[in-house]
Formats: sequence, structure tokens, C-alpha cells
Amino acid sequence: KRILKLQPKLKRIRLSSLDPAEIDEDLLEVIKFDNRVLPHVHFSVQSGDDLILKRMKRRHSTSQLLELCDQIKKARPSITFGADLIIGFPTETKQNFLNTCDLLHTGFFSNLHIFPFSPMERTPASRMPQVKSDIIQKRTKDIRKLGDFFKRKLMQKKINKTAKILFENQKLSYTNDYFKVRIKNFSEEQSIQEHKGKLIDIKLLSVENDFFNGEII
Repeated sequence: KRILKLQPKLKRIRLSSLDPAEIDEDLLEVIKFDNRVLPHVHFSVQSGDDLILKRMKRRHSTSQLLELCDQIKKARPSITFGADLIIGFPTETKQNFLNTCDLLHTGFFSNLHIFPFSPMERTPASRMPQVKSDIIQKRTKDIRKLGDFFKRKLMQKKINKTAKILFENQKLSYTNDYFKVRIKNFSEEQSIQEHKGKLIDIKLLSVENDFFNGEII
């Protein structure tokens, strides 16, 4: 709130890696109702299983996270969410992992940062019963595939719609709700420097891997 007040000309600000337990009513109000906060919030989720969250010493539960997402989404339907996930945390069973998969089935999370667990020396987690590395690798691969499925499903719904990007270059920019975009109708005659750093309206033409192909309107 202070940043937005001190910088009235600021058009946009993106929030990333927020701990769900740290979002108080003041911040929640800004996310819901101030359009200068971009419609994508990335949460430090780490797991979709409450027992694993407890062993990680996280301060939120899965139900609290989903209630938070639902509350924000109802106030601001255009918003999307991202999540950091750690796969194979010590003691993680198959059911614990499946509970994390169930979190993705809610459809809330379109952008995932997935990390296979790797122990650090002299930490409490390094002294806990470890999950076998081949199991971690398989689960990481499986959940990435699941995350890609739900992301692509959401992206397909956006084809032929308009979006706004902060132009970086013709090969990579991001929509306000944090999807990658390549500009297809960008010609050499159009100076990159002329567009760089500007907010531009585009039409989303198609999906290719985890990118949109778009054209400047």
C-alpha cells in the first residue's frame, strides 16, 4: 500500500513467492481490488499434503490455501495462481504425493515451479527418513506432466482473446496473468527499441508448448 501510494504513476506490480500464512487482510484487499497488482499471484505452497506441510514447518494447511485462492478468485475472476512445490520431502508416501496431485486438480494453479527434494547437510530434514531418488525423479516427472496438462487446458480457453503484455522482445514476453508469449507478426521494420518496455495489446492466436503465439493489435 505504501509503494502504491508513494508511486502514483506506477502502472503495475507483480507479487511472487508469497507465503500463504503471511497474507493479512490489508494485502488481501490490495490483491483483490487494486488493478495495479497484476492478476497473477505466486504462492510458496511446497506441498498439497497437510502432514508433509507440518513436517516442513509450514504455517498453512491445504484447506486454508484453497480457501484463500477461492476468496481472491471470487473478487477478481481474471486472476491466476502459481505455486512452488517440493517433491519427495522426507517421509513422503505415495498418498502424500497423490494429495499434492489433487491440489493441481482444483484447477487453481497455472504456473508451477517444481523442485525435487535434495537434502542439505545438518538440517532437520537431512536427518529424517529419505525418499529414494528414483521415486523422487518419477514423481517429479509425473507432477510436471500433470501441471502442464492443466496449464495447457487453461491456455486453450484463452485462444482468440485479447491480452496485455509488457513487451520484452518478439520471442518472449508475458501476459499480465503470466503466460509466455511470442509475437508472430513482428517484422524487422518494427524497431524492438520502439516497443521495449511498453504495454501492448495483443491477440492470442494459438498455443505452442507452454507459449502463446500472439499478434500485436
